[in-house]
Amino acid sequence: MTEYTDWPDGETELRVVGGGHYYGRFLLDPLPGPLPPEPDRLVAVALAAQAGSALDTAGLAHPG
Repeated sequence: MTEYTDWPDGETELRVVGGGHYYGRFLLDPLPGPLPPEPDRLVAVALAAQAGSALDTAGLAHPG
């Protein structure tokens, strides 16, 4: 998501992964216009990674 200069067509998916397990995803459905600045996009990626890490350490069952 950080390598684009314009939004890709359709939704952008940020996968939530922790400990090698897939927990879900965040879907970004952008409004027309320019991309947010790269630091903002990197924060979104970091938050998805933190969510995956938190879910992995919470002892939850891994979704099928």
